[in-house]
Amino acid sequence: MADIHYWLIVAATLIACASPGPATLAISNTALDGGRSRALAVAAGIFTTAGIKLWLSRFNG
Repeated sequence: MADIHYWLIVAATLIACASPGPATLAISNTALDGGRSRALAVAAGIFTTAGIKLWLSRFNG
Protein backbone atom coordinates (compact mmCIF):
# COMPACT_ATOMS: atom_id res chain seq x y z
CA MET A 1 0.00 0.00 0.00
CA ALA A 2 2.84 2.40 0.75
CA ASP A 3 4.27 1.81 -2.73
CA ILE A 4 1.05 2.98 -4.36
CA HIS A 5 1.07 6.25 -2.47
CA TYR A 6 4.76 6.79 -3.17
CA TRP A 7 4.38 6.44 -6.93
CA LEU A 8 1.25 8.55 -6.90
CA ILE A 9 3.20 11.34 -5.21
CA VAL A 10 6.08 10.96 -7.66
CA ALA A 11 3.71 11.14 -10.64
CA ALA A 12 1.92 14.21 -9.26
CA THR A 13 5.25 15.93 -8.61
CA LEU A 14 6.48 15.27 -12.15
CA ILE A 15 3.25 16.62 -13.64
CA ALA A 16 3.40 19.74 -11.46
CA CYS A 17 7.02 20.41 -12.38
CA ALA A 18 6.38 19.97 -16.10
CA SER A 19 3.40 22.31 -16.30
CA PRO A 20 4.03 25.97 -17.11
CA GLY A 21 3.01 28.65 -14.67
CA PRO A 22 0.82 31.68 -15.35
CA ALA A 23 3.83 33.93 -16.00
CA THR A 24 5.12 31.60 -18.71
CA LEU A 25 1.71 31.48 -20.34
CA ALA A 26 1.38 35.28 -20.22
CA ILE A 27 4.78 35.75 -21.88
CA SER A 28 4.05 33.12 -24.53
CA ASN A 29 0.63 34.57 -25.32
CA THR A 30 2.05 38.08 -25.60
CA ALA A 31 4.87 36.86 -27.85
CA LEU A 32 2.42 35.17 -30.19
CA ASP A 33 0.04 38.12 -30.30
CA GLY A 34 2.38 41.11 -30.13
CA GLY A 35 5.89 39.98 -30.96
CA ARG A 36 9.21 39.73 -29.21
CA SER A 37 9.48 43.31 -27.93
CA ARG A 38 6.13 43.18 -26.15
CA ALA A 39 6.95 39.76 -24.70
CA LEU A 40 10.25 41.10 -23.36
CA ALA A 41 8.38 44.01 -21.79
CA VAL A 42 5.98 41.60 -20.08
CA ALA A 43 8.90 39.45 -18.88
CA ALA A 44 10.66 42.54 -17.50
CA GLY A 45 7.50 43.55 -15.68
CA ILE A 46 7.10 40.10 -14.15
CA PHE A 47 10.76 40.06 -13.11
CA THR A 48 10.50 43.55 -11.58
CA THR A 49 7.33 42.68 -9.70
CA ALA A 50 8.92 39.50 -8.31
CA GLY A 51 11.95 41.50 -7.21
CA ILE A 52 9.84 44.11 -5.46
CA LYS A 53 7.83 41.42 -3.67
CA LEU A 54 11.03 39.71 -2.55
CA TRP A 55 12.51 43.00 -1.35
CA LEU A 56 9.36 43.94 0.57
CA SER A 57 9.07 40.54 2.18
CA ARG A 58 12.72 40.64 3.22
CA PHE A 59 12.65 44.07 4.85
CA ASN A 60 9.07 44.27 6.12
CA GLY A 61 8.86 40.83 7.67
